[in-house]
Amino acid sequence: MRLTRRQDSNASGGSYQSRTSQSSTNEEETPTLFDRLGGEMVVKKIIDDFYGRIMKDKKLAPFFSNSDFSMERLKVHQLRFFEIAFGDGLSQQKQQSKSGKSPRGGGGGGKGMTTLNGGSHQSPRQQQQSSKEEGLSAFVLMQHRVLFQEHGLNEKHFDLFFTHLGASFQAAGISQQLIDEVALVVIPLRPYFQHANEMLEKEEQEQQRRKQNGKKLRSLMSIMKPILMRMSSSNSS
Repeated sequence: MRLTRRQDSNASGGSYQSRTSQSSTNEEETPTLFDRLGGEMVVKKIIDDFYGRIMKDKKLAPFFSNSDFSMERLKVHQLRFFEIAFGDGLSQQKQQSKSGKSPRGGGGGGKGMTTLNGGSHQSPRQQQQSSKEEGLSAFVLMQHRVLFQEHGLNEKHFDLFFTHLGASFQAAGISQQLIDEVALVVIPLRPYFQHANEMLEKEEQEQQRRKQNGKKLRSLMSIMKPILMRMSSSNSS
């Protein structure tokens, strides 16, 4: 079994070993993909295997062996990604994106983040899918900003990650049907690895534009304030 490319259709805290998943299921809810994969216990085993494979890959290991973060923290980050991608962690991620928090210390927030999906005329299902893609893209770009901009992380590395991830799911005994569902979520993220630097540059330019507009507005207000005060004083007299 392997991940197939079918074309159809707060990592910043807590202990990896003791962390409680944000994903939950009750009898009235449809189980998420995260739940159907086996929940946190199984996902953690997949993550352990995944990083074991990565650290043996000479092309990928340097990204992590030179990291400022411990392996445990990196695994917490990966678990958070799984919760967002395959579970119900997207709403928490949107809140985290708005706050601009990033466990990699790369800075930047989800607000104003450039994404690859577009179009205003979408069905509710398409809008839901676009919203999830936007949340995932913001997560990927924020958490790996430094790796994209300073260490050359790109789509070729994504392909290697994708291969190792498939092998890890296979080793965990996950059915091919579920692996295919995982692939349908993960594959659309590849263009973000391919165009990350361009997207991050656009985001920075947009932030700079907003900053400059803010300065212009404050300057205008400082000019207008005395005039308005004189007008108010004149009207009162």
